[in-house]
Amino acid sequence: MKIYRLLLPFLTILCLHSSAQSSSDQAKQASYQKLKHGIDSRQFHFLAKSATTSKGKTVQLTGAYFVFVGGDSLTVALPFFGTQHQSSHYGASSDDAGINFHTHQFTYKADTTKKGGWDITIQPEGQSSASRIYLYISSSGSCRTNVNSTGRSAMTFYGNVLSNFKD
Repeated sequence: MKIYRLLLPFLTILCLHSSAQSSSDQAKQASYQKLKHGIDSRQFHFLAKSATTSKGKTVQLTGAYFVFVGGDSLTVALPFFGTQHQSSHYGASSDDAGINFHTHQFTYKADTTKKGGWDITIQPEGQSSASRIYLYISSSGSCRTNVNSTGRSAMTFYGNVLSNFKD
């Protein structure tokens, strides 16, 4: 009888721990399904937290920098700190310094990875500031984004991807 009294608290704690663990697993699964649904239907946005140039300089970002994919539209608002290989025309505006554009003309390809994440390639048409955008998204939503352009060095951004769908 004494053994049962000693084991009862241990078994109670074990049961409570497993139920708490399963609820956190359920929350992670729900978050993953929401992210998967957003990526599959092209309804998500990437929020950049830091940027790294091709020379290795890393800058922590404090503004609202993003890539927004909304079905048939693509909006990009990212900074540029790298090297420009082509000279800009005389009188270029300060808006030309970043990677800023909105378009409906782009190709979108998403592949799943072995670990449950996604590799996404976006190729906007007619944009000089970004010829290809690569998003490497983990199953938890963290993301590395590489932006290549014809007249500038490549930039890498780190941040998170969120689905545009409401629960």
